[in-house]
Amino acid sequence: HFAMTVLIAFILSSFGLTHIIVAGKIFDQIRDYIIINYPLIGDLITCYQCTGFWVGVSLSFCFTDLPIIPFHIGFLLYGFLASGTSSFLSILTSAINRIGRT
Repeated sequence: HFAMTVLIAFILSSFGLTHIIVAGKIFDQIRDYIIINYPLIGDLITCYQCTGFWVGVSLSFCFTDLPIIPFHIGFLLYGFLASGTSSFLSILTSAINRIGRT
């Protein structure tokens, strides 16, 4: 149960941080500056899948209680997990917001 709790916390943390970077108002000025001055990085930080991957890789080093996967591939797998779930959750929240407006 503990491993599942940590995994859920990892997924929700990854999505939260990804959402702040990609769409959060608090990040608007920084994001706009990067998009204008560094277009390649700008492409990465406006994409839930791309940003989610790098957030997942980064957070995998912070979540030391994640289910055990060999380190040399674990950070990539957690990057893929964060990328996929962040992308899915962004689509899901967008759909819920559209339904709420009708």
